[in-house]
Amino acid sequence: SLFFHYSGHGASVRDDDGDEADGKDEALVPVDYKEAGLLRDDDVFKLLVGPLAEGVQLTCILDCCHSGTILDLPYMFKADDGSLAAVEDGGFTEMQENPAFDFGKIIQVIQDHPGLAAGVAVVGAIGLAAFTAMAANNESQGGVDVENMVGTAMNLASRFFG
Repeated sequence: SLFFHYSGHGASVRDDDGDEADGKDEALVPVDYKEAGLLRDDDVFKLLVGPLAEGVQLTCILDCCHSGTILDLPYMFKADDGSLAAVEDGGFTEMQENPAFDFGKIIQVIQDHPGLAAGVAVVGAIGLAAFTAMAANNESQGGVDVENMVGTAMNLASRFFG
């Protein structure tokens, strides 16, 4: 388990690589930002979140402006009344996908950390092969059951890696 805490300034700046739907990157403003620059959300993901090994739990407390999406995670939790009630009642079982997540960031992490990403690449290849085969089979039967395909791909990957 890892813990990261930041209390300081946060900023919203013009997106410099076109990956933000709103055209803005969120950024941490460290004490040495004049010399070292801001820590944009893309960098926080690439350096802190992306390289985490499977099973590692990272807890982040970000006490700054514009921190809601600074980790650029593929999943999100919106703490509205309905979601909070579902958590309380035990009905909340999975995170919601973040429609604004840029999967190109995962590719960048793989390029930057090939040793850590080897397992991810193998799982992805197994999953893609299973997904492609099942899609072809299901399409010939008149439909594509994506949920079943993803479940089967994950089962194959877990059998392969034990």
